[in-house]
Amino acid sequence: MSITESPEIITSAQPDSKTRRYDRQLRLWASSGQTLLEESRILVLSSSATSTSILKNLVLPGIGHFTILDDAITNAADAGNNFFLEGPPSIGKHRASEAVRLLAELNDGVTGEAVTSTPVASVVSSLDFLSKFTLIITHNLPPSQLQTLSDTLWSSPTAPALLAVSSSGFLAEFFIQHHPHPIIESHRTPPSTNIRS
Repeated sequence: MSITESPEIITSAQPDSKTRRYDRQLRLWASSGQTLLEESRILVLSSSATSTSILKNLVLPGIGHFTILDDAITNAADAGNNFFLEGPPSIGKHRASEAVRLLAELNDGVTGEAVTSTPVASVVSSLDFLSKFTLIITHNLPPSQLQTLSDTLWSSPTAPALLAVSSSGFLAEFFIQHHPHPIIESHRTPPSTNIRS
């Protein structure tokens, strides 16, 4: 072989950008699980620091869409406690809008929306609105509103799951409400090859 000739280089097919981005989680829940994650629509009733931290952990692996419903205006305490607010520049703006903008920067495959014109109390009993989502997350929702929301979601077996979080400082508790949801997806062991023959 002369210097000008180059040996044939055998290259394997390179994984696409989505496979490279989500490599570890694809190994955990396979492409079927990733597809379900990407098709999810999550509603969060609050744009607190806890809510945005929960959302961060869902946006990074690639949920499909999230909506933050909160009509609160950012104050100095919010700006100092929430990583998804820009500090003083966020003060006086809708907390949900600011959080959505910064959360959306984490993953360009995820869409986010802020609903700031509707009070939470008006949607907790609206099954039509809530059924557009696959998961509802609340943070420090007043007990009466949480009970109404829970009853509304439990009234329909096809309603989304509810994750209710309560926290104060470093103490927190959460509750999950979901109708029975059997999942049958067996991963069969491939037959072994007999190499003795």
